[in-house]
Amino acid sequence: MKKNISQSLMKDYLKVVANPPTECGVRFEAIHIKRNYPKITGKAMLLGQYFEYLLTGAKPSYGDPIPEPEYTKTGMKKDPDKRTENDMTADWKRIHQKIPKAKQLIHDMGITIKSVGEERSRNGKRGTADICGSYKGSDCVIDIKYSGLLDNRYETFGWGAIREESYYGDVQRDFHGVQAMHYMDIFEVEKFYYLVFNSGDKWAVEMFEMSPSPRRRQMHEEQVNMVRSGINMMNVGGYPANPDFNTCYYCALKNRCKEAHLQPEPKVIELMAK
Repeated sequence: MKKNISQSLMKDYLKVVANPPTECGVRFEAIHIKRNYPKITGKAMLLGQYFEYLLTGAKPSYGDPIPEPEYTKTGMKKDPDKRTENDMTADWKRIHQKIPKAKQLIHDMGITIKSVGEERSRNGKRGTADICGSYKGSDCVIDIKYSGLLDNRYETFGWGAIREESYYGDVQRDFHGVQAMHYMDIFEVEKFYYLVFNSGDKWAVEMFEMSPSPRRRQMHEEQVNMVRSGINMMNVGGYPANPDFNTCYYCALKNRCKEAHLQPEPKVIELMAK
Protein backbone atom coordinates (compact mmCIF):
# COMPACT_ATOMS: atom_id res chain seq x y z
CA MET A 1 0.00 0.00 0.00
CA LYS A 2 1.00 3.65 0.02
CA LYS A 3 3.94 4.21 2.33
CA ASN A 4 2.69 7.49 3.75
CA ILE A 5 -0.81 8.29 5.00
CA SER A 6 -2.26 11.71 4.20
CA GLN A 7 -4.87 13.32 6.39
CA SER A 8 -7.40 13.31 3.53
CA LEU A 9 -6.89 9.56 2.97
CA MET A 10 -7.35 8.98 6.68
CA LYS A 11 -10.59 10.95 6.83
CA ASP A 12 -12.02 9.11 3.83
CA TYR A 13 -11.00 5.69 5.17
CA LEU A 14 -12.85 6.38 8.42
CA LYS A 15 -15.95 7.13 6.34
CA VAL A 16 -15.60 3.76 4.59
CA VAL A 17 -15.49 1.79 7.86
CA ALA A 18 -18.08 3.92 9.71
CA ASN A 19 -21.34 2.33 10.79
CA PRO A 20 -23.18 3.09 8.61
CA PRO A 21 -20.52 3.88 5.99
CA THR A 22 -20.65 7.29 4.34
CA GLU A 23 -18.05 6.60 1.65
CA CYS A 24 -17.75 3.78 -0.86
CA GLY A 25 -14.67 1.57 -0.60
CA VAL A 26 -14.51 1.09 -4.37
CA ARG A 27 -14.40 4.85 -4.88
CA PHE A 28 -11.90 5.23 -2.02
CA GLU A 29 -9.58 2.72 -3.69
CA ALA A 30 -9.76 4.56 -7.01
CA ILE A 31 -9.07 7.95 -5.40
CA HIS A 32 -6.38 7.12 -2.86
CA ILE A 33 -4.80 3.78 -3.80
CA LYS A 34 -4.97 3.42 -7.58
CA ARG A 35 -5.23 7.20 -8.05
CA ASN A 36 -7.19 6.78 -11.28
CA TYR A 37 -10.39 8.53 -10.27
CA PRO A 38 -11.09 11.77 -12.17
CA LYS A 39 -10.20 14.82 -10.11
CA ILE A 40 -13.25 16.29 -8.38
CA THR A 41 -12.92 19.95 -7.58
CA GLY A 42 -16.04 21.80 -6.47
CA LYS A 43 -16.46 25.53 -6.66
CA ALA A 44 -15.85 26.03 -2.93
CA MET A 45 -12.50 24.22 -3.22
CA LEU A 46 -11.50 26.27 -6.28
CA LEU A 47 -12.35 29.51 -4.49
CA GLY A 48 -10.30 28.38 -1.50
CA GLN A 49 -7.31 27.49 -3.66
CA TYR A 50 -7.53 30.83 -5.45
CA PHE A 51 -7.77 32.76 -2.19
CA GLU A 52 -4.77 30.92 -0.74
CA TYR A 53 -2.74 31.46 -3.92
CA LEU A 54 -3.36 35.21 -3.90
CA LEU A 55 -2.71 35.40 -0.15
CA THR A 56 0.47 33.33 0.14
CA GLY A 57 1.61 32.54 -3.40
CA ALA A 58 1.27 28.80 -2.74
CA LYS A 59 0.05 26.79 -5.71
CA PRO A 60 -2.45 23.93 -5.27
CA SER A 61 -1.08 20.57 -4.16
CA TYR A 62 -0.29 17.62 -6.43
CA GLY A 63 0.46 19.81 -9.41
CA ASP A 64 -3.13 21.00 -9.81
CA PRO A 65 -3.40 24.20 -11.86
CA ILE A 66 -4.15 27.57 -10.32
CA PRO A 67 -7.93 28.00 -10.60
CA GLU A 68 -9.21 30.25 -13.36
CA PRO A 69 -11.72 32.87 -12.15
CA GLU A 70 -15.20 32.96 -13.58
CA TYR A 71 -16.10 36.05 -15.61
CA THR A 72 -19.38 37.75 -16.34
CA LYS A 73 -20.88 37.53 -19.82
CA THR A 74 -19.58 41.01 -20.53
CA GLY A 75 -16.14 40.06 -19.24
CA MET A 76 -16.04 36.95 -21.41
CA LYS A 77 -16.43 39.15 -24.50
CA LYS A 78 -13.20 40.97 -23.70
CA ASP A 79 -9.74 39.90 -24.73
CA PRO A 80 -8.39 37.66 -21.91
CA ASP A 81 -5.39 39.96 -21.45
CA LYS A 82 -7.68 42.94 -20.85
CA ARG A 83 -9.93 41.35 -18.23
CA THR A 84 -9.69 42.64 -14.67
CA GLU A 85 -11.19 41.66 -11.33
CA ASN A 86 -14.10 43.97 -12.14
CA ASP A 87 -15.05 41.60 -14.94
CA MET A 88 -15.24 38.62 -12.57
CA THR A 89 -18.41 37.16 -11.10
CA ALA A 90 -19.23 38.15 -7.52
CA ASP A 91 -17.57 35.25 -5.68
CA TRP A 92 -14.23 35.73 -7.43
CA LYS A 93 -14.31 39.52 -7.27
CA ARG A 94 -14.95 39.27 -3.52
CA ILE A 95 -11.66 37.41 -3.08
CA HIS A 96 -9.71 40.25 -4.67
CA GLN A 97 -11.48 42.69 -2.37
CA LYS A 98 -10.52 40.69 0.72
CA ILE A 99 -6.91 39.85 -0.10
CA PRO A 100 -5.42 43.27 0.86
CA LYS A 101 -7.16 43.10 4.25
CA ALA A 102 -6.02 39.51 4.75
CA LYS A 103 -2.38 40.32 3.97
CA GLN A 104 -2.46 43.31 6.30
CA LEU A 105 -4.02 41.18 9.02
CA ILE A 106 -1.25 38.58 8.82
CA HIS A 107 1.32 41.38 9.03
CA ASP A 108 -0.41 43.06 11.98
CA MET A 109 -0.64 39.75 13.85
CA GLY A 110 3.12 39.38 13.64
CA ILE A 111 2.99 36.07 11.78
CA THR A 112 6.38 35.23 10.27
CA ILE A 113 6.17 33.11 7.13
CA LYS A 114 9.13 30.81 6.52
CA SER A 115 7.68 28.69 3.72
CA VAL A 116 4.39 28.12 1.90
CA GLY A 117 3.10 24.95 0.28
CA GLU A 118 5.87 22.86 1.83
CA GLU A 119 5.39 19.09 1.56
CA ARG A 120 6.98 16.69 4.02
CA SER A 121 6.81 13.03 5.00
CA ARG A 122 7.58 11.69 8.46
CA ASN A 123 6.67 8.62 10.55
CA GLY A 124 4.55 7.13 7.77
CA LYS A 125 2.53 10.30 7.24
CA ARG A 126 2.67 13.03 4.66
CA GLY A 127 1.20 16.48 4.31
CA THR A 128 1.49 19.87 2.65
CA ALA A 129 1.48 22.90 4.95
CA ASP A 130 -0.08 26.16 3.80
CA ILE A 131 2.25 28.17 6.03
CA CYS A 132 5.26 27.08 8.06
CA GLY A 133 6.30 29.96 10.25
CA SER A 134 6.19 31.41 13.71
CA TYR A 135 3.53 33.13 15.78
CA LYS A 136 3.95 34.62 19.24
CA GLY A 137 7.48 33.29 19.43
CA SER A 138 6.72 29.66 18.59
CA ASP A 139 7.26 27.67 15.40
CA CYS A 140 3.95 26.60 13.97
CA VAL A 141 1.93 25.44 11.00
CA ILE A 142 -0.96 27.65 9.89
CA ASP A 143 -3.66 26.24 7.65
CA ILE A 144 -5.62 28.80 5.65
CA LYS A 145 -9.33 28.22 5.19
CA TYR A 146 -11.72 30.25 3.05
CA SER A 147 -15.09 29.05 4.21
CA GLY A 148 -18.78 29.85 4.13
CA LEU A 149 -19.26 27.75 7.27
CA LEU A 150 -17.56 29.99 9.82
CA ASP A 151 -20.74 30.26 11.89
CA ASN A 152 -22.19 26.87 10.95
CA ARG A 153 -22.81 24.69 14.00
CA TYR A 154 -24.22 21.58 12.35
CA GLU A 155 -21.96 20.66 9.43
CA THR A 156 -18.94 18.41 9.97
CA PHE A 157 -16.81 20.92 8.02
CA GLY A 158 -18.21 23.86 10.02
CA TRP A 159 -16.59 25.95 12.70
CA GLY A 160 -19.50 27.37 14.67
CA ALA A 161 -19.61 24.64 17.33
CA ILE A 162 -15.92 23.76 17.53
CA ARG A 163 -15.51 25.37 20.99
CA GLU A 164 -18.77 23.98 22.37
CA GLU A 165 -19.14 20.98 24.64
CA SER A 166 -21.80 19.38 22.50
CA TYR A 167 -22.32 16.58 20.00
CA TYR A 168 -21.63 18.90 17.05
CA GLY A 169 -18.65 20.39 18.86
CA ASP A 170 -17.16 16.90 19.17
CA VAL A 171 -17.83 16.23 15.50
CA GLN A 172 -16.12 19.42 14.34
CA ARG A 173 -13.16 19.01 16.72
CA ASP A 174 -12.64 15.41 15.62
CA PHE A 175 -12.78 16.33 11.94
CA HIS A 176 -10.45 19.33 12.08
CA GLY A 177 -8.24 17.67 14.68
CA VAL A 178 -7.07 14.97 12.28
CA GLN A 179 -5.13 17.42 10.11
CA ALA A 180 -3.79 19.30 13.13
CA MET A 181 -2.32 16.22 14.82
CA HIS A 182 -1.06 14.88 11.50
CA TYR A 183 0.84 18.07 10.73
CA MET A 184 2.14 18.67 14.26
CA ASP A 185 4.07 15.42 13.96
CA ILE A 186 5.08 15.74 10.30
CA PHE A 187 6.42 19.27 10.69
CA GLU A 188 7.66 18.73 14.27
CA VAL A 189 5.84 21.68 15.83
CA GLU A 190 3.81 22.05 19.00
CA LYS A 191 1.52 24.73 17.59
CA PHE A 192 -1.04 24.31 14.82
CA TYR A 193 -3.53 27.01 13.86
CA TYR A 194 -6.44 27.32 11.48
CA LEU A 195 -6.86 30.85 10.13
CA VAL A 196 -10.39 30.86 8.76
CA PHE A 197 -11.65 33.65 6.51
CA ASN A 198 -15.36 34.03 5.82
CA SER A 199 -16.09 33.63 2.11
CA GLY A 200 -19.33 35.62 2.23
CA ASP A 201 -19.87 39.35 1.97
CA LYS A 202 -19.06 39.99 5.63
CA TRP A 203 -15.43 40.51 6.62
CA ALA A 204 -14.96 37.98 9.41
CA VAL A 205 -11.93 35.96 10.48
CA GLU A 206 -11.37 33.42 13.26
CA MET A 207 -8.16 31.78 14.41
CA PHE A 208 -8.27 28.41 16.14
CA GLU A 209 -5.32 26.90 17.98
CA MET A 210 -5.66 23.12 18.03
CA SER A 211 -4.28 21.83 21.32
CA PRO A 212 -4.49 18.02 21.57
CA SER A 213 -3.49 16.32 24.80
CA PRO A 214 -0.53 13.88 24.77
CA ARG A 215 -2.99 10.97 25.03
CA ARG A 216 -5.07 12.33 22.14
CA ARG A 217 -1.97 12.56 19.97
CA GLN A 218 -1.06 9.00 20.90
CA MET A 219 -4.56 7.90 19.92
CA HIS A 220 -4.09 9.61 16.57
CA GLU A 221 -0.89 7.64 15.94
CA GLU A 222 -2.73 4.45 16.86
CA GLN A 223 -5.47 5.42 14.43
CA VAL A 224 -2.91 6.00 11.65
CA ASN A 225 -1.57 2.49 12.22
CA MET A 226 -5.12 1.12 12.24
CA VAL A 227 -5.82 2.81 8.90
CA ARG A 228 -2.63 1.36 7.43
CA SER A 229 -3.49 -2.15 8.65
CA GLY A 230 -7.05 -1.82 7.40
CA ILE A 231 -5.92 -0.81 3.95
CA ASN A 232 -3.46 -3.71 3.84
CA MET A 233 -6.34 -6.09 4.62
CA MET A 234 -8.58 -4.48 1.99
CA ASN A 235 -5.80 -4.79 -0.56
CA VAL A 236 -6.09 -8.55 -0.05
CA GLY A 237 -9.79 -9.01 0.65
CA GLY A 238 -11.20 -6.20 -1.46
CA TYR A 239 -12.65 -2.77 -0.78
CA PRO A 240 -16.29 -2.82 0.39
CA ALA A 241 -18.77 -1.14 -1.92
CA ASN A 242 -21.46 1.10 -0.50
CA PRO A 243 -23.87 1.27 -3.42
CA ASP A 244 -26.81 3.63 -3.49
CA PHE A 245 -28.52 4.99 -6.59
CA ASN A 246 -28.29 8.62 -5.51
CA THR A 247 -24.56 8.25 -4.89
CA CYS A 248 -23.70 5.93 -7.77
CA TYR A 249 -25.47 8.20 -10.25
CA TYR A 250 -22.74 10.82 -9.81
CA CYS A 251 -19.82 8.41 -9.52
CA ALA A 252 -17.30 8.27 -12.37
CA LEU A 253 -16.99 4.49 -11.89
CA LYS A 254 -20.68 3.64 -12.28
CA ASN A 255 -20.45 2.22 -15.81
CA ARG A 256 -17.71 -0.26 -14.90
CA CYS A 257 -18.49 -1.00 -11.28
CA LYS A 258 -20.23 -4.35 -10.73
CA GLU A 259 -21.73 -3.14 -7.45
CA ALA A 260 -23.22 0.10 -8.79
CA HIS A 261 -26.94 0.68 -8.31
CA LEU A 262 -28.11 2.17 -11.56
CA GLN A 263 -31.73 2.15 -10.43
CA PRO A 264 -33.28 2.91 -7.05
CA GLU A 265 -33.42 -0.18 -4.83
CA PRO A 266 -36.55 -0.61 -2.66
CA LYS A 267 -35.93 0.17 0.99
CA VAL A 268 -38.12 -1.98 3.18
CA ILE A 269 -40.17 -0.03 5.72
CA GLU A 270 -41.62 -2.36 8.32
CA LEU A 271 -44.99 -1.47 9.80
CA MET A 272 -45.42 -3.14 13.16
CA ALA A 273 -48.49 -3.52 15.33
CA LYS A 274 -48.50 -1.16 18.30
